Amino acid sequence: MATGIDDPGAIAPLAEPPEPAGQAAAGEVRSPWFEFWRKFRRQKVALVAGAFVAALVVVAVAAPWIVPYDAENFFDYDKLNSPPSAAHWFGVDSLGRDIFSRILMGARISLAAGFVSVAVGAVIGTLLASRPATTKAGPTA
Repeated sequence: MATGIDDPGAIAPLAEPPEPAGQAAAGEVRSPWFEFWRKFRRQKVALVAGAFVAALVVVAVAAPWIVPYDAENFFDYDKLNSPPSAAHWFGVDSLGRDIFSRILMGARISLAAGFVSVAVGAVIGTLLASRPATTKAGPTA
């Protein structure tokens, strides 16, 4: 009786392909978000940075209820250029405005500008990238 090695006409059985890295053994399909979170949570620096950004967003959203003084219309003329104190945590500027209140309200503006610029860039980039795919002209140089 001939084995597959001895018989030149025999076809060797196909070996199963190796499972790609990151695939579940039971054939479970993983979404891109699942893969992102799986890799993201292994990076300690990324988790700390993500927590910092999340805290910054929460503070910026809650800033109108957190600030002790009105950032635009409060002037403490008795304490011009005063250092940090219990009343003014970051001090007072040369116009008598509370610096802590202005920083918290400024975080709202900075985050809004960042989110809007990213959104505009994503929309313009998507439109420009999808144009060659939907026309017969193909990519333009």
